[in-house]
Amino acid sequence: MIRSKREVDKHVARVERNVQNPRERALKGYGIARLYFEAKDYDQARKYLAAYIGVSDSDAKAHRFMGQLWEASQELGKALGCYKRSLEISPAQKDLVLKVAELYCSVEEDAQRLQYWADQAGALFPGHPTVFQLKERILTKQGGSADDMEDLIGEQMAAHPKDAHLHIRLIKLYQDNGRLAEAHDHCTSVERTRVFRDNAEWYTCMANTIQTYLDQRTPPSPDSDDTHMLYIQLLSALAGLVRLKLAQTSISQTSHVLRRFDRCLLTASHLTAPGGNEGEEWRAVLEEMTGQAYWLAGTLLLKQAQQGQLTWTDAMPLVTACYLVSYQSAAADTRSPWVTTTDPARQLPPPTCWHDMACCRLSQVGHMLESLQVDQGSDWVVDCQLKFCNPQGRERVFYVLFGYGTDNSRSFLLTSDSFTRQDMELPDTDDLIQYDIVAVQDQPGELQPVVWLGLQWFSSEDNIQPDCGLWVSQLFPNLQFTTADLKTGNPLTVCLLDIQAFVYATVHTSTLQLHQENIPYGQMEPRILPLPLSRYLCSEAQRDWWSATYRLYAGTAEMGTLAKQKLTLQRGLEVVRGVGNHGLHANLLVHLAEVFAARMGEVQESSEQPWFYKEQWSALQERSAHYWSTVIPILQRLQQNLTVLVPKDPLFPHLHQDVPVSKIPELLEEGRLFLAQTAAQQGRSEEAIQMLRGMNTPEAARHMAQIYKVLANQQLEHIEDADDEEEQQRRLEWESLLTKARNCLTLALERIGENKDNPLYVSIMKELQSINEDLGKAQDQLADKLDGGGSPLLTSSTAGSPPQHAARGDGHSPGLESPSSVAAQLKALTLDNSRLLETCTRSEQRVEQLTEQ
Repeated sequence: MIRSKREVDKHVARVERNVQNPRERALKGYGIARLYFEAKDYDQARKYLAAYIGVSDSDAKAHRFMGQLWEASQELGKALGCYKRSLEISPAQKDLVLKVAELYCSVEEDAQRLQYWADQAGALFPGHPTVFQLKERILTKQGGSADDMEDLIGEQMAAHPKDAHLHIRLIKLYQDNGRLAEAHDHCTSVERTRVFRDNAEWYTCMANTIQTYLDQRTPPSPDSDDTHMLYIQLLSALAGLVRLKLAQTSISQTSHVLRRFDRCLLTASHLTAPGGNEGEEWRAVLEEMTGQAYWLAGTLLLKQAQQGQLTWTDAMPLVTACYLVSYQSAAADTRSPWVTTTDPARQLPPPTCWHDMACCRLSQVGHMLESLQVDQGSDWVVDCQLKFCNPQGRERVFYVLFGYGTDNSRSFLLTSDSFTRQDMELPDTDDLIQYDIVAVQDQPGELQPVVWLGLQWFSSEDNIQPDCGLWVSQLFPNLQFTTADLKTGNPLTVCLLDIQAFVYATVHTSTLQLHQENIPYGQMEPRILPLPLSRYLCSEAQRDWWSATYRLYAGTAEMGTLAKQKLTLQRGLEVVRGVGNHGLHANLLVHLAEVFAARMGEVQESSEQPWFYKEQWSALQERSAHYWSTVIPILQRLQQNLTVLVPKDPLFPHLHQDVPVSKIPELLEEGRLFLAQTAAQQGRSEEAIQMLRGMNTPEAARHMAQIYKVLANQQLEHIEDADDEEEQQRRLEWESLLTKARNCLTLALERIGENKDNPLYVSIMKELQSINEDLGKAQDQLADKLDGGGSPLLTSSTAGSPPQHAARGDGHSPGLESPSSVAAQLKALTLDNSRLLETCTRSEQRVEQLTEQ
C-alpha cells in the first residue's frame, strides 16, 4: 500500500519512540527506506538505508536498493557503484549485470571498462538490445569504421530480425556513407515482408529514404520504369504512414503527412504510364491511391470532429462525400494478366497486395456509409453527393483539412475529377461480405478488426449474430472444425467452433457495452468510428487470448513465451467451453446456444444433399446442446433464488441484465426441447421421450409424435426379408407406434386449445391426416384379403379412430377427458371419418363381387 510522506513520517516517529536501542533502530532502516521510497522521498530513504548498511554491509539487496535510490535521483555514477558492490557480494544476480550495462550506455567511462561489462552482459544475455547499444557506443568511442558498425548491426539483426530499430539504424548508416542505392534496396526488401506494417517509425524512415533516393538520382528520368517503381513505393509508404499517424499522433502531424501524400500523388498522376503489364499495374496503383487519399482525408475529418476542432454536423457531410468518392475506386482484379505474370524477383510488393489494400479500405468505407444510411436515413448519402461532390465541396474539404492559408498550387485532392463524378455506386451487401473476408486477414493476430467487423453486422436489437465462420476459417484454415473434448481446456484440442464461440461472445459483450454506456454522443456522431480512430472494442484479456491462440497456431510465438501463451489459451478455452468456474453469464450462454442452433439451419439450407452438410450440422448441434446443458443448471439455480458463483474478473464481463424470473421457464423449455431433439436425432429415442414427457407444451407433444413416427417406420425396414410371424408382429408394432404418434398429436391440439392462429395448428392437422391415411391404407390391405368371412376391419382398434381408453402417447392414462381434450379428439376423428367411410364402402363392394361370383 502506497502511503503519503506525512503518513510515513508519523509511522517512523512512532517506531523511533518505541525502539531505544541504536542497533535495532538501524536494522529497521531498510523497511523505513522502503516506505519513503514509495512516498518518493529519496533523500530520507537513503538516510535510513545508509544506517541499515552501516550495521549490515554484507546485505546485497540493501546495496542494490541503494543503487535504485541513486538511479531514481539521476545519480547514475553513484548508482553504478552500489550495483557493482551488490554484485561483489552476490554475483548470481544476472539481471543486475544487465542493469549495469544499461547504465554504462549513459555514463562516461573508458572503452576498456565498457568492453568488460559488454562481455559480461553478452555472455548472460546474447543478442540483448542493451548489449548491442553498449557495443555500439564502444565502437563509436573507439572510432570504428562503417564496415565494423555494419557487421555489428548485422550480427544483432541475425538475433533479432524483427527489430525495426536495427533496420532503421542500418539504413541511416548506408545514407550517412552515401550508399543510397543500398539503403533503398534494404527498404524495399524489408517492406516486401510487411513485418513492420504497424510501425510509424519504419514508414517514416522508408518514405524519407525513397524520397532522397528519388531526388538524387542521376540522370533524372521522370518517365522511366524505375521512376514509376519508386513512386509506387513512396505512395505506399506515405499511405501507411498516414494511417498510423491517424491512430497515434496529433491532428497537425497527421495533416502534415497527408499533405505530403497529396502532393506526391499529384506528381505521380502526371507521369506517363509505361507500356505493357507495368502500365496496367501503374494505373491500378494510381486508382488505389486515389481511393486511399479520399479515405484518409475523410478519416482525418472524423478525427478533427472527434477532438473538437470541427462539429459533427459540419464534418459528417464532408466525410460522407470523401468516403463515397473513395468507394468508387474498385479493387484490382487478381485475374488480370499483369497480376498473374509479374516477375517475383521485382522490388515491389506482390501485385495482389493492391487488391488486399483495396478490400481493407472498401470494407471500412462501405460499412461507414451503410451505418450512415441507417442512422441518418436512406437518402443521406445521395443528398451528400448532390450537395458536396462538386468543385465547391472539393475546395471545402481541402481547406478544412489543411487550413485556409495553405498553398493550393499543388494538390491532388483539389484538382482530381474523381470528386465531381456523378455515376457513383453505393455499397452492396454481397460485396461487403467479400471485402470483409480479405480485410480480416490483414491483421490476423489482432482481435480489434474482427470485433469491429462483427459490430458492423450485429447490433443490440438483433437476436442472432451473423455467421463469423467465414472469417475464422480464413484466419485458421487448417484448424479442425470441432472436437469431442469439451470438458477440458487442452490447448491441443482447440477447434474452429471454439474460435467462433469466442468471437460471438466478444462481439455480444461489446455490443452490450456500447449500448449501456452513457456517452453523450453529439448530433450525427457515429457510435463506432473507423478502425484507426476506434477505441478498444474488447478487453485486454480477450486480446491476449486471441493473440496467444493465433501465435501458437501460426508458430510465431517466441520460445520464451510458449508456456505463458499455452496457459492463456487453456484458460480461455475453459471459459469458452463452460468448464469449471467459467463465469459465462446465463444470457450469454443462451445466446451462444441459439446462435449455433441458427448456424445448423443455415448449413442445412446451403445444400440439398445431407452428406454434404451432415458432419458440420452434427458438430453445430453438439455445440448448441453443450451450451444448453451448461446453462440449464444455472437457470434452475436462478429460479430458486440461489447464488451463482462467478470469478472476480470474468473473460466476458457481466454486462447483461439479470434473467427475469418470469422468463426462466420459457428458456428452460427451449433448452430441454433442443436437448430432446438432439437425443432423438442421435438415436437416443427413449431418453428423448422421457425428456419430452416432462414438458407441457404443444411443441413437446408434437416432437414425441415425430419420434414415434420414426420408430414406427423403423419397424417396416427390411420387412420383406421377415417370415410371416415376424412380419405380422412388426406390422402390429408399427400400428401401435403410429397410434401413439396420433395420440401425441391429439395431445398437442389439446394444449393449443382454440388458438387456431398458432403456427403449429396447421402442421399438426396435416400430420394427423397423414397418420390417419397411413393407418387407413393398412386397413385397406386387410380388406383386400377378405374371403367372405367376418371383417377384421371392425375388430381392429388401431385402424380407425383412437380407442377411447387407450394409453396416451406420453404414457399416462387419460381418465376422464377434459372438454379441450374431447374437442381435440373430435378434430382427429373428423380427419379420419372420410377415410374410414371410403374404406368401408370399398370393403362392401368387394363382398358383393365375391357373392355374385
